[in-house]
Amino acid sequence: MDPHGSVRHYEAARRGDWAAARAEQDRIAALFALVDAVEPGTASGTTGGLGGRKTALALLGLIDTPVVSAPTRPHAPAETARVRACLEEAGLL
Repeated sequence: MDPHGSVRHYEAARRGDWAAARAEQDRIAALFALVDAVEPGTASGTTGGLGGRKTALALLGLIDTPVVSAPTRPHAPAETARVRACLEEAGLL
């Protein structure tokens, strides 16, 4: 989701700035919460994982639509809001 963050993480590690590398790693790791945006018991793990990523990519303007193939379902509005919150918390939106 955040290639620029991955580069910052790599560059901090290369220069031995472990505090910056750790902080960037923690920020990036928090993005994995977007796969848990689906309402529990309403969808498969695939919907959470693939659907969450596609929803995030669409919110970031990197793809036109978060449409997923059947039997995976698209995220509901409340789930999309949770993905948006993850992106905002990471400073990507």
